[in-house]
Amino acid sequence: MILSCGEALIDMLPRTSTEGEACFAPYAGGAVFNTAIALGRLGAPSAFFSGVSNDMLGEILADTLTASKVDTRFLARSDRPTTVAFVKLVNGQATYAFYDEATAGRMLSTADLPALLPEISTLFLGGISLVNDPAASTYEALQARECATRVTMVDPNIRPGFIAGKEAEYRARIERMLARADIVKLSDEDLHWLEGQGDLTALARGILARGPKVVFITEGAQGARAVTAGQDIFVAAQKVTVVDTVGAGDTFNAGVLAALHQAGALSKSGVARLGDATLTAALDLGTRAAAVTVSRAGANPPWADDVRAVLQRVTSAAVHVDGALVGETGRGFLILVCAMAGDSEAQAEKLAAKVAKLRVFKDDQGKMNLSIRDIGGSALAVSQFTLAADLRGNRPGFSTAAPPAEGERLYLHFAQALEKEGVPVSTGRFGADMAVSLVNDGPVTIWMDTDAP
Repeated sequence: MILSCGEALIDMLPRTSTEGEACFAPYAGGAVFNTAIALGRLGAPSAFFSGVSNDMLGEILADTLTASKVDTRFLARSDRPTTVAFVKLVNGQATYAFYDEATAGRMLSTADLPALLPEISTLFLGGISLVNDPAASTYEALQARECATRVTMVDPNIRPGFIAGKEAEYRARIERMLARADIVKLSDEDLHWLEGQGDLTALARGILARGPKVVFITEGAQGARAVTAGQDIFVAAQKVTVVDTVGAGDTFNAGVLAALHQAGALSKSGVARLGDATLTAALDLGTRAAAVTVSRAGANPPWADDVRAVLQRVTSAAVHVDGALVGETGRGFLILVCAMAGDSEAQAEKLAAKVAKLRVFKDDQGKMNLSIRDIGGSALAVSQFTLAADLRGNRPGFSTAAPPAEGERLYLHFAQALEKEGVPVSTGRFGADMAVSLVNDGPVTIWMDTDAP
């Protein structure tokens, strides 16, 4: 289990009201909170430790954690207020104004530190929770207590405006925590703030010399790299339409940790001997997950393997474009397919395998016990980006869908993968205005995504 330790707050994001007036909308957030959420959604065992209020905003935080499969047993609840951050967006880049005096998160003390269970292998710490006492000293004490036997990862996520007047104390704390950490993550801007100007790899190796085993560096829209004493691996970022960058680095952290968990590498010895393939997989999942987050408003990390599809069991289906037939099927499936921003070929293949094995066709006893392959059926796959609809407003948004070129590539890859599973597939025409007709058999209609077990 990965225990994320740090701030939980409410981000007030700029919006426009239905009357056209500027306003703010509350979203659960906080750098470390976002990482815990993203870990839960990515399928890693995730828990969260922080001071959380019993007020209305605190309930939003606790409910959001639970909804994303995050263990909340370690929360230190109190009647103090919730921290609030007002967000300003300029060209999608976020700046923050924090209101944090005497809050549940800031007033966390060493008396609130939990006894940790054996199954907790890793602690993640960082964010603005490392700036102000007593909380900052409390989190540092937790890392110092546990770092000899558990993996610790630190991401300072430096906010210069938040540490004004406290820089010397803050720098000293970060130096101590980085030296204890096994894994360090820094943005390129954070690395320069800490170490000055220079080559990123050389600066990262300066940090490695103090104790950590690996430093991950995010380089904005360019991508991210992992640096160890003998490795320097770079993975380019996926190109997406950026809505805002809130939570991008936090989601990257979760992707890295989730990949290391999947590789069985979250132990003191495992982190000390990370191979190229493991580091590349960590960078890949981190950048892909972050790509989804920046394509959405606010910190809204993806769920694992988020390719989506709607299956309809049909006796026949067809798709026409400008009156001309372009694809059809007999008995089998009509499949509406949507690739999400950051999705991969592996996810399309996983969905195809699920479709091929799904037993929803009737056997001789009239029970849904046969797959499409069992009945010798076929499929018509139609691209459907509207499955990515964000319905938080009255007019749906579709920014979480994969960009058109990538969406088409993954849609066609899904069709090819389903063919390889032994199912004949006909397709529609990506991006066209299609007229789809069908006879639903049953009716049977099933929502699928590759996050399903």
